[in-house]
Amino acid sequence: MRTEVLTLSSLLALLERGDVSGLRARIAEPLRAFSRGLAERGRSAPIELAVAGKSALVSREHVAALLNAYVGHELSASELRHLANALDISPDAKYGSEVVCQALSILSSNEEFDAVDLLRELGGGAAA
Repeated sequence: MRTEVLTLSSLLALLERGDVSGLRARIAEPLRAFSRGLAERGRSAPIELAVAGKSALVSREHVAALLNAYVGHELSASELRHLANALDISPDAKYGSEVVCQALSILSSNEEFDAVDLLRELGGGAAA
């Protein structure tokens, strides 16, 4: 049974609740298509995020929650990249600061990054 397409507000709510397992469950099916797209040069990597037409603020805390889940081994690199891409391209997203925009740009690209350094820049701490 196919799950309902995630909206920006539901993605942010899952991050705010710290519900990483719920988040992973919601992106499991779309992540497979995303990963297949990344695996083949020249293919697109689709992101499934419903446009609600209602803006939502993507804050430092949201991006820090993603990074903390990644550092804490609750999210894989593919899951992190998929979610960062969704936050980066959503037309409903408004960004809390330039640091948030820069962090999402780094996380959604192929660039290597230091998660702990990004967390420091966001002021989000780091998981042990």
